Amino acid sequence: MFRPIALAALLAASPAGACDIHWQTYATDALIAADIGPTMDCLHREACHEANPFYGSRHPADGRLIGMGLGRIALNTGVACWLDDHAPNYVKLFNMVSLGINGGVVAANLRFQF
Repeated sequence: MFRPIALAALLAASPAGACDIHWQTYATDALIAADIGPTMDCLHREACHEANPFYGSRHPADGRLIGMGLGRIALNTGVACWLDDHAPNYVKLFNMVSLGINGGVVAANLRFQF
């Protein structure tokens, strides 16, 4: 029950009206949110450990995972909005690189789900 609520909160954290957000930003935000649920599930089953050093431990608490996910969404959206205002020629490049990195992370984490 907690995981769907957490994922909905992560997706809702993206400030939709803040700037002209491109579809790639929404896709990246969705990938970041989609990464949290399987990570929490894998850690609860003790089938894996967290390799990202920003989480602080190999088995971070759910609150830390959700908080970092919210932070990643806010950072991604904030940078995309800033680029859209100040360097519009680079916003698409940033979005595509961010989408590729987060898509790779989600794809790499799928190996622990089956």
